[in-house]
Amino acid sequence: KDFYVALSLYKSGKVDQYAGSGENEWLEETNIIKKQILISRNIKNYQGFFIFRYEYLFNTYDNHNLTKEVENRGFSYFDWNVDVEDAGSCAYKKDKEACVLNNFKKELSKNRINMVLLHDIKSYTANALEDMIKYALNNNYVFKKIDDTTPTIHQHINN
Repeated sequence: KDFYVALSLYKSGKVDQYAGSGENEWLEETNIIKKQILISRNIKNYQGFFIFRYEYLFNTYDNHNLTKEVENRGFSYFDWNVDVEDAGSCAYKKDKEACVLNNFKKELSKNRINMVLLHDIKSYTANALEDMIKYALNNNYVFKKIDDTTPTIHQHINN
């Protein structure tokens, strides 16, 4: 099963308002992307990475025309429908790893394709990853690579 990592290159040198207590890490650290790539290469079935820009979903950019143009140029994009809250509510919990794992278990559904959002490669997210994979496999979920036949998952575009 192939595994791809989404990298948020646009955060470099900026405050990350979605990262809770780690909001200044992109200002203070200069090698986050490098570390993410190096860590990712050690993940079983790692095949590469994607670059994304999260704020396009929530800012006042012309998202409707932007997404149409992406598709018109022959690209596909995928959002998520499973959010483990690794940069949200779990960032403030005492047991962050357990929080991520519990959210993963709670959000999975057998009635749909599940696209899981794991970002910033927080240490507690990375530590929970093996347990998430084991849980999914033990509950008969299947991991598949994204290809031309994968149905796209899209968030509601605000504008």
